[in-house]
Amino acid sequence: MIKLRDLIIRLKGVWPMWDRRTLRLFTNREILEYLRGPGWVERETKHYSAWRQTLERGTDWGWRLAHPFPCYAYGAIDFIEEHVNRRATVAEFGCGTSTLWWAARAAKVIAVEHDPRWYALIRKAVPSHVELRLVPVQPGAPSRPEFVSHVLPGNFEAYVKALDDLPDGSLGVLCVDGRARAGCLLRAHHKVEEGGYVILDNCHRRRYQDAIQQLCAQGWYTRLFEGNGPYLAAEQHTMVFSRRPL
Repeated sequence: MIKLRDLIIRLKGVWPMWDRRTLRLFTNREILEYLRGPGWVERETKHYSAWRQTLERGTDWGWRLAHPFPCYAYGAIDFIEEHVNRRATVAEFGCGTSTLWWAARAAKVIAVEHDPRWYALIRKAVPSHVELRLVPVQPGAPSRPEFVSHVLPGNFEAYVKALDDLPDGSLGVLCVDGRARAGCLLRAHHKVEEGGYVILDNCHRRRYQDAIQQLCAQGWYTRLFEGNGPYLAAEQHTMVFSRRPL
């Protein structure tokens, strides 16, 4: 017979899809917070209605562009709202509704995108203080592993190097949520100022672990946020890095 703790672990990414009365039949607050950490129940409940709305209406791109969110875990979104300086410059690999969300929370946003069609769609919606950089994938085999995307063929060298022109320490936030993430993380984290943050979405993927360990070896602190995120039914895993303890 399956143990209750094992059942919760298996289902932990989808519990908010259940009716809350049904949830109480399976577990309780103490068990959830033992598994997920203090405050997890409040965070998930706080965003439950908004999360369900993004699931129901997120395929409508007109609505989605008018109600933009990044696809981070809600805990990471709350952390950003509380800690990030709104006078900061933010750069991100991978543009989208996150770009519009950041535009309302930063003095300047620089977003790197490889897809011309997606770039054209987002370009129509962004305000003037957002700089979009279109860097299409190059043909041929990548010369180094960090220029590889595990999703698309081609050479992402120019994409990974797209922020090379920025001075070191010039960014308040670097968001890595596009292609060739390990390469982008290792190449561009020097661009973040001493009190700034690096955000890596989908950090649980095995192919990012070496890059995460390399940043930790350089003295970066990490904080992992797991739980629901806008537009997606699956559990989200978002990691925030800082040179200061988190």
